[in-house]
Amino acid sequence: MSKLIIVISGQIVRENSANLKNFWKGFANIQNAIYDINDLKIVAHSWNPEFDELVQNVYNTDVILSEKQPSFIKEYMPLISPIDRYEKGLKRISSTWKNVTFQTVLGNVKSRTKAIKLLSKLHLDDNVQILATRWDQGCTGSENVNKIIFDKSLNINYHYISYFSEVDEGYEDMWFVSPNKKKKKIEYFESYILESL
Repeated sequence: MSKLIIVISGQIVRENSANLKNFWKGFANIQNAIYDINDLKIVAHSWNPEFDELVQNVYNTDVILSEKQPSFIKEYMPLISPIDRYEKGLKRISSTWKNVTFQTVLGNVKSRTKAIKLLSKLHLDDNVQILATRWDQGCTGSENVNKIIFDKSLNINYHYISYFSEVDEGYEDMWFVSPNKKKKKIEYFESYILESL
C-alpha cells in the first residue's frame, strides 16, 4: 500500500496578488507529481484564514491551521543589521532572490515549521513519506525547482530536494520529500534560519 502525507504551507494568496491563479496552478502541479497513492493525508498551514473553506473543499485537509501573518520586522529588526541586507555579500539585483523580502523569507519558514509540527496530530509510521511543498508550488523559479519528483522506488531513508543550479545562494524551498522519522530535525528549521540570518 502506498502512503503519502502532503504538508502544504505559506500564503495561499500574496498581498499583491489579484487572483487565485497560483493556488490553482499549485494544486494542479501537486496532482501531476503524485500517482498511485492508496493512502493520502493532507496537513496544512496557511497565512490566509479567509480561504479555509476553499482549501477544505479542494484539498480535503486532515489537519489545518490558518492565521493572519504578523509583521516580523519589529520582532526581528533588532537582531539583524541592516535589515535590508540580511544576506552577506548577495548582489540582490542579479539574484534569483531579488524580489524576496525578509518578511517573505520568515513567512515561508515559520509557516513550513508550523505545518511540520502539525504532523504530530496524526499517528504516523516513521517510514511514511512526507512531501512538503507550498501553496504556489511550481509558480516561481526555474523549471528544475518547480518539478516535484516523487518516485516510490527511491530509498525512503533519504531526504530529497529539487536540483537548484544556484545552490551557492541556498537550497531551494519549493518542495522536499522525506521520511516522517526525519521530521524532528525539520521542526527546528525556523530556529536554524534565524540563527543563520
